[in-house]
Amino acid sequence: MFKAIITFSNGDNHTEEHSTDSVVRALQRLTHGPAARMGLITEVLVVDTLDCTNFHSKWDGSRMKILFPSPAPHLGGAA
Repeated sequence: MFKAIITFSNGDNHTEEHSTDSVVRALQRLTHGPAARMGLITEVLVVDTLDCTNFHSKWDGSRMKILFPSPAPHLGGAA
């Protein structure tokens, strides 16, 4: 099980619970969907049952930027 903690531009938070089957679709919606593209979602954090961070992204003023996991070096990330 995973928890997606979503922060909105007005400062409100919302938590969604997801299984391994639904978490990828949720991340696509939360980071690339209409609310994310308009800047209404400012942060998405996904943790597992041990509270380990599995995904983290933040609005950078123009788009949702993935902070964790960092992109692979061959995809333009840091070495």
